[in-house]
Amino acid sequence: MSDKPKNLLRPWKRLASTEIFDNKWMRVQIDRVELPDGQPYDYTLIHRFTDGVAVLLFDDQNRVLLEREYRYPVDSVIWQLPGGIADPNEEPLTAIQRELAEETGYVADKWEYLGAFWDNPAMSAMKNPHVSGPRPAQQR
Repeated sequence: MSDKPKNLLRPWKRLASTEIFDNKWMRVQIDRVELPDGQPYDYTLIHRFTDGVAVLLFDDQNRVLLEREYRYPVDSVIWQLPGGIADPNEEPLTAIQRELAEETGYVADKWEYLGAFWDNPAMSAMKNPHVSGPRPAQQR
């Protein structure tokens, strides 16, 4: 297995930054950067003001609960884990319990934190903490 070229592992140098959009959900900026090989590049960044949450919920037969929802950016109804955006200063567990109940009507009787990951680190630093509810206690 070969290593990645060293240029892919070196940080970039920010030369300038320009904000091009800002609303209550996000801020978009263009950074002029210098790549490790010395070439200039305009990089688009999306800053979310709060992180998202998702839940991996298993039923009594160890099936994963997914929901179907229309998503405008892909113009399709897709299958996805239940979740959403945490409210400002909301703890991840509280956010996912709220989102799970709002989106599916389920509540879980046991919770386990699974960790967090960057949703799309090529465009944003937004993280998605995943919390597991091993068994749904009831559907409301």
